[in-house]
Amino acid sequence: MDEKKLRIRFFGVHRRAHLDELVMLAMARSHGWRRWFWRKERPPELVVFDGDEDIVKRGAVNNDDIVFLGCGGGLKERCRGIVIDEHAAEGCEVNACGTLLLARYLGLEESPEYKAIIAEVLRSDVSAGQQHLELGQLIKVLYGWGRNVDEARVGRFVHNVVNALRRQARGDAPRRQPITLSVALGDDAATLETIGQVKRIVLPAYAPLATLLSAFMALQRASPDCQIRLAASQADVERYDGRDDVLFVGIESGQVPPKMNLKKTAKKLRLDQAAGFWLIVQELERWQREEQRLFELGHVVDALNAHSGVEATVIWEQVARIFGAIIRRAKELFEDCPKAFEAAGGWVYDVGEVKVAFVDSELGMMATYCRNVLKAKVVVLRNLATKQTQIFTAKGYGHLIVPIMAEVLRAEAAHAGIAADSLERRLGRFAKMAAEKRDGPLPGFEHWYVMLGGGMALNGSHTRDVPATKISAQVLVFAVVNGVRASQGPPPVSP
Repeated sequence: MDEKKLRIRFFGVHRRAHLDELVMLAMARSHGWRRWFWRKERPPELVVFDGDEDIVKRGAVNNDDIVFLGCGGGLKERCRGIVIDEHAAEGCEVNACGTLLLARYLGLEESPEYKAIIAEVLRSDVSAGQQHLELGQLIKVLYGWGRNVDEARVGRFVHNVVNALRRQARGDAPRRQPITLSVALGDDAATLETIGQVKRIVLPAYAPLATLLSAFMALQRASPDCQIRLAASQADVERYDGRDDVLFVGIESGQVPPKMNLKKTAKKLRLDQAAGFWLIVQELERWQREEQRLFELGHVVDALNAHSGVEATVIWEQVARIFGAIIRRAKELFEDCPKAFEAAGGWVYDVGEVKVAFVDSELGMMATYCRNVLKAKVVVLRNLATKQTQIFTAKGYGHLIVPIMAEVLRAEAAHAGIAADSLERRLGRFAKMAAEKRDGPLPGFEHWYVMLGGGMALNGSHTRDVPATKISAQVLVFAVVNGVRASQGPPPVSP
């Protein structure tokens, strides 16, 4: 910590930065002063890159005043700036994530206020195991189906969340206490049955997530010009008391009181069969029964309410944006994907007890549709525009990616005219990579990146723009099917 501090002007992340990179960004902004310095009036700007190729193209490899957060790993030897990324040209560091590496670099790995955050980001990043309403998953949903969303906006939200969780971990006294409000409804008050005439929905400021969801559901059925009003005091409630076009949510004696069952609310609003709302209600009821993970949305909202300086309107707007993205995502999954799968001539092939699906599609939910609706255990998804291909496996079938990619390697070698001895060497390198459970490029065919922990292989992604594979779709699918056939029976049983 005694060496000369570097002056930093930029923080770089990849496009559609994930939870890991955005937590790194929050940590760097709050504690980067430990290793770097910048002018107080001019904090480092955020720069977004489309992968390593874009970093080179824009000349950023020559900048010594930039810190690459979770990107640039393949350029560590070339970059003059600082690269903090668990990925590298030779593969991915085992059991590590960018947040952990940055914490070590800044001397924060054992910090009590960061310890739980680092552990949860690592679990989420390495296992790719996230519930529907966990922040890591919601960030991806926002990028794909949110409106007016970019890395800067999502980054600010994550920064606020991280700071609130840090204060909570320190045991700081809550900045705000929950408020209890009540209303005395008249005989002519609006009801859920007359929701179409409602022009104002009033709920407590800094309300818990269940109340925010109830208000969001009511907003979908209210008058088109209906507006949300957040009441910070009893006087705010009384301003609207007695009006027949106002719905009170999360307020004692209101039309939707604080303890009202979410399923009952959804049913009364005729939203109980809407896929997106059904998913949110189901998840909220699950975490009300079970212990919440650190980044589950209910816990995040509680932390923001109690331990952040974020205004109630900002919290509501962000949560409403998340709910809207989930609804649009569900519509794509259950309405758009079935039509697109049929129109593209997608098919499902039975290989013993394992279903393999193939389809040409650009829909972000197509792989999920194939796994969850068509029950495919292996999905081969080719982008219509770029012809880049991605191979996914269902939960519990990630082990199949090793024999599958061994067959893909053979297919690539045959197309390229690779000699048998060279092929054997590459297969040996891949076998070693698999034994070490190390993510990285497919040996000799770097346009494929194999993620063993996630059970997937990517021929290009939003962070890695590479040439499409030159083997045909038929040859690729044949290789995938052969890989499944070569696998050793059913999924291994976890100890």
